[in-house]
Amino acid sequence: MIPPRTRIAIACAALLLCGAAAPAQNTGQIEPPLRILVTNDDGVSAEGIAALAEALRPIADVVVAAPAEDNSGRSQSLTIFSRPLAVDTLAPVNGVPRYAVHGTPADSVVFGLLELGKHRPFDMVVSGVNHGENVGSAVHVSGTVGAARQAVMLGVPGIAVSQQVVRDGKYDFTGAARFAAGLARELHAMGDKAPRFVSVNVPTVARGVRFVPAGGAPFEMAGLRQTAGTTPGTTNYRVEFRPTAAPPAGSDTAELAAGMITVSVLSLDTTDRRATAALAKQLGKRPGLALRSAE
Repeated sequence: MIPPRTRIAIACAALLLCGAAAPAQNTGQIEPPLRILVTNDDGVSAEGIAALAEALRPIADVVVAAPAEDNSGRSQSLTIFSRPLAVDTLAPVNGVPRYAVHGTPADSVVFGLLELGKHRPFDMVVSGVNHGENVGSAVHVSGTVGAARQAVMLGVPGIAVSQQVVRDGKYDFTGAARFAAGLARELHAMGDKAPRFVSVNVPTVARGVRFVPAGGAPFEMAGLRQTAGTTPGTTNYRVEFRPTAAPPAGSDTAELAAGMITVSVLSLDTTDRRATAALAKQLGKRPGLALRSAE
């Protein structure tokens, strides 16, 4: 029997050999058909989400629920806890229902899964395709990844898909969207053995596929650039970035830079268990940290 990870690798390699940049082909829907919620952090009208929805249509019943405007860098923040969530129903595209959510990517997932999936649950959430990679430490701040994480917290598998930064701004999301559709199909076929939380990053020109941990970062914050505000007493700031040193070997940052599609399985568990145990051993018995009854 072929191990699940090897099966995915073979399927991914097949996608590349068939031309990842070619239009998605209708290979027949899964029976019963998948139901996939598509979201992003670039906004419901972004080119990346349109390409992703189109690539998923041949294998799934697709519904789009995404922020009404750009919400990049919002991680998994939610506004629905502090105010009502306004949602606009948009005209379908190629039969795909679309909803513009006046909130964050995570808000969009909450709305999609709890409202649109109320009577017919979704099997999966696919977030992207993002304008720019989300590798290494970026997974903590990315709205694309945050949307997938929110899905997993609500009990639905989530895939985050990002496209490497293109300097001239002329993105072609077709290959990334096609790869994401193939991966979604393979993960669904694995059933309970499939990972629940996956991050994918696709280079401009793909040379192959690597299953690697998230690590490093292609850029770091170098400082803030100050500009005049639009009202008296207000100053505007924008972050300035600079390239980082060489990323860790074998990380998604390094492999993406080498032209490889990277697939990383993430986890909701952020606990450093070894450090927690070491701290307990070092400080757990100190009298000054012990709880005392009020006298």
